[in-house]
Amino acid sequence: MALTRDDVLSVIGPADEILVTEIIATEATTEELTHAWAWANNDEALINEGRPLPSGRTAELVELLTHKMTRKNEPHSGRVRGIQLRHAYSIATTGSCLTPGRQKKF
Repeated sequence: MALTRDDVLSVIGPADEILVTEIIATEATTEELTHAWAWANNDEALINEGRPLPSGRTAELVELLTHKMTRKNEPHSGRVRGIQLRHAYSIATTGSCLTPGRQKKF
């Protein structure tokens, strides 16, 4: 079932209309949004627990949500979490992580 504005707000709390519209446009389920919200807010703990990295719509939602956190009052911590998750995802899917000026193999 498609997400509604109320569904989105019940998971993420108050948000601007642009973010709500972007989330609805992903055609994600409430379960995917809830999973993405957990990753966006606590990716290090989930990685340490050995949970699989998000993929598909959940990964897309994580990107949207971490971008939202970057725009809010925590510009550095939200950005760092988003970067960490992108690097972890890149390593898990490709075996390498691009860094400025060089590529590292893991």
